[in-house]
Amino acid sequence: MVDGRSFLVLHLSPEEARDGTTWGVTLLDLQARGIQFQDLASDGATGIRAGVREARIMVPLRPDIFHLLREAARLGRRLERAAYHAIEVAERVRRAEREAQETRWRRGPRLKVAVTRAEAEVKEQQAIACYDLFTWLIEEVRQGLEPLNPEGRLTTAAQTRATVQTAVELLREIGHKEVTALAQNLLENLEELVSPLAWLEQSLNVWRAGLDTETASFIGWAYLHRQALALDTEKDFPPALQPAAQAFWETMALAKR
Repeated sequence: MVDGRSFLVLHLSPEEARDGTTWGVTLLDLQARGIQFQDLASDGATGIRAGVREARIMVPLRPDIFHLLREAARLGRRLERAAYHAIEVAERVRRAEREAQETRWRRGPRLKVAVTRAEAEVKEQQAIACYDLFTWLIEEVRQGLEPLNPEGRLTTAAQTRATVQTAVELLREIGHKEVTALAQNLLENLEELVSPLAWLEQSLNVWRAGLDTETASFIGWAYLHRQALALDTEKDFPPALQPAAQAFWETMALAKR
């Protein structure tokens, strides 16, 4: 277990099992040592979820985005390979058709194909469209889950919920078994995925209420580029904006997914 803000390793040990009881004992032991949980993020392991219930730790438990996107990336690579295979098959059929129309034969046996050109090209177009649409929709989901857009504007929970729901509907329309399963997983975990953004939106409303949209976006943009530009809230912001910038940066540091 790792602290989400400091990345301090809180617990690291070999265990005989990873079931709910083992995790429950671990969580209770950490509490006894003075660790106070604000929320928990996990890769969806059932043992961790069961351990939280058994230890009766009343904090939000959310799926982490990394594992969700990793599964999507794996599926994307499989769809990409399927698209290239369909392209190769269609090209082979087209070559076989050209050979059949030639008066002079090349050396060796003629190409043999098991499908017609029309069938091969339909499958080719379907495979390419499936990959392209899947890749675009997953990127939209990923961007929708970001707390800030590239201009520094805060992403609202309502915006993200609408983006994911629309993406799920379109993913289902692809008609691919694994894509449909991933879409269903997104829908089942939607509220948990959105909850950090809802918390962030609520936490930032206090100081954002006194700022115009452009100023709030500027503070968000500065936060996104703070490392590249080596920004410091006390040195690089005018005195009137320093409290808001500091509050924003501190709140963002607590936002974990």
